[in-house]
Amino acid sequence: MQAQPCWVLVVLTVVCPFTARADAHTDTASHLYRLNDNSTYQQGCFPPCTCPLMAEVRVRGTFQLTFTGSDGLFDHYAVEDVNWTVSLGHPERRLTGSGTYKVGGEFAVLQQLELDLSTDGGAPQHFDSGLVPGGGDFPHIALAMAINGFACYDTAIDVDATPVTADQLRPYGLTRDTTWQWGCFPPCRCPVFQKQPVRGTFGLVQLESGPLLTEYAVVNVNWQVLSPHPQGPADGFAITGFGMYRIGGEVAVQHQMGLDLHVNGDRALTHFDSGLVAGGGHFPALDILLSVNGVYCVDQVIDLHAKPSTARQK
Repeated sequence: MQAQPCWVLVVLTVVCPFTARADAHTDTASHLYRLNDNSTYQQGCFPPCTCPLMAEVRVRGTFQLTFTGSDGLFDHYAVEDVNWTVSLGHPERRLTGSGTYKVGGEFAVLQQLELDLSTDGGAPQHFDSGLVPGGGDFPHIALAMAINGFACYDTAIDVDATPVTADQLRPYGLTRDTTWQWGCFPPCRCPVFQKQPVRGTFGLVQLESGPLLTEYAVVNVNWQVLSPHPQGPADGFAITGFGMYRIGGEVAVQHQMGLDLHVNGDRALTHFDSGLVAGGGHFPALDILLSVNGVYCVDQVIDLHAKPSTARQK
């Protein structure tokens, strides 16, 4: 009997690599993020070394995240306007800087955060999380980064952050009596230039509310210093930046504002501070005097007056 031919049916299954961000978007708007309560800062000795390890302390504040493009596997973002305060010592430490964040992957969701951070205006230090599992809950960002890869003596920051919603951002507008002034104040005797009007906007985002003080991040500072002469040119120069504001007190109301500002196109940040002074009783209206050197000798002074506005900020 003649053998019958056999037919072999081959079923081909095509497995497509998993991409975490298959719905890559083209939204290039900047989105404001706020650190959550479990974000921490730690400095000391990590394994395998056995020197003392400093206890974890809170880090709080905001940053801006902007989508910059996708390479097919990862979505890439710029991290800007890092505006953080670390509850370590007196005064507390200020961290500012910028960097990048990416999320995606071929077979599993991965993420990486790299930031160059300056502490109290010092030289920037590079923090890196490495490419690690996570990011599946994006836009929620949760990961740890360190300077030396979490080995021996190191500084590590555990970042847990979510976007700020529109109802969490209180927009402000400067009133017409806000001024900027540069010059020589007592006891020095060099010239003091005329006060110049300042116009513009910013926002407040609440960070924490304690028994004595309530603290806010100052974000989206976008100001224009005008000519001191009513008939003069109106272009002046720009001031941008961010900072912190706190208000409260045990017996009398006190408040403090510290701003890190780019003045007249300067890429370096200049720190203005009011110190903790009496005032704030008319909050949410703001009336406070900030300076670089405590209104002493050669200085820059901002006499800030602002009220909440109805305009929405990003």
